[in-house]
Amino acid sequence: MKTLGIIGGMGPESSYYLYGKIIKLTPAHIDQDHIHIIIDSYPQIPDRTAYILGKGHSPVPYLIESARRLESAGADLIVMACNTAHAFYREVERSVKVDMLNMIEETAEYVDSLRLGSVGLLATTGTLRTNLYQQALNRYNIRVMTPNEEEEKMVMEAIYGERGIKAGYIEGPRRFLSSISNKMLNSCDTVIAGCTEISLAIGDVEGIIDPVDILARRIVQFCKDEEK
Repeated sequence: MKTLGIIGGMGPESSYYLYGKIIKLTPAHIDQDHIHIIIDSYPQIPDRTAYILGKGHSPVPYLIESARRLESAGADLIVMACNTAHAFYREVERSVKVDMLNMIEETAEYVDSLRLGSVGLLATTGTLRTNLYQQALNRYNIRVMTPNEEEEKMVMEAIYGERGIKAGYIEGPRRFLSSISNKMLNSCDTVIAGCTEISLAIGDVEGIIDPVDILARRIVQFCKDEEK
């Protein structure tokens, strides 16, 4: 069986959320049926959105450091438990010799398989500004709706605010995010939770596509199929 390495800590609960998804989705009858997973929870990686907006240090050296640490520890496959970090995916991928999965591309491929024409995107300002999902989905001719300026501020507050998800609060942010996603669903086929913290809050709600769930399924497929 292949060994998985997770670049984590962005934030720590995102790593926990992905890890939990993998466990639940792994076909296992005993402990030994589960995937060997190495998590490098590295919260000191600079904030991705802050850097993209010109307000912080580059996370790239830290991401590369984490990827190489996982590779040295024996990982055969590496993933990042953060949507916005995929803005630096190519640099990280080039720094190691093992396989990597791209959560954005996997999600776009999944949405295309559903034959949907339009999606709403809830994400951090960093992810929205880099057009990660827009570019991936546009290749499949899928229209992307993003929040207006006021809604985008609400999303950021729900994630980064004093009573936001990164501070350990869920219920308040869930109400904000559910309200915005429900409004979007009036104008598009589905909504993508384009931030792992958003997945934590509303990833299990009907009509929401959770990229973490999609990534977890691909991880299980990769690691378990390679066992055969």
